[in-house]
Amino acid sequence: MTRPRVGGVRDRVGFRKAIRLARWMLVTRYEHRDWNRMTAPKQIGIAVVEYGGRYLIGIRGAGVPLAGYAEFPGGKCLAGESATACAVRECLEESGLAVIADKLLQRTEFEYPHGRVDLHFILCHPAKSEDIRERHNQFGWVPAEKLKSLKFPEANASIVEELGP
Repeated sequence: MTRPRVGGVRDRVGFRKAIRLARWMLVTRYEHRDWNRMTAPKQIGIAVVEYGGRYLIGIRGAGVPLAGYAEFPGGKCLAGESATACAVRECLEESGLAVIADKLLQRTEFEYPHGRVDLHFILCHPAKSEDIRERHNQFGWVPAEKLKSLKFPEANASIVEELGP
């Protein structure tokens, strides 16, 4: 039985071709946007907190994607965490307000330049009415009729349309 030559000229040429092909595929063929389409979207739980016809809204800070845009409390789901549990957890972390999830209002998949997201908009209500304050950290209460006047990310357009009068 003969063994293949290892370290010979042919092996080095084949290896170099394989490396060039791999580089070409990564750089030329699979650009950043194409790579985003090939990967699974990030699961995002969003708490749409309603109380007395008003909604809990914050403004995204500087240094983050979509800075200056209005937002509902929410964020990325942890491994094995449901979107509903994520929305409740994120609302407590971001605003300090404990909420009870009611139902899924809407689910939207959207692609931003910085990545793909699968947004789960969960209708929530405050757990205790005595916990209601005018401000909850950087979040405040906005009447439903004023939602459309705020600058929300594109992916939120349909939920804002649904909530507004």
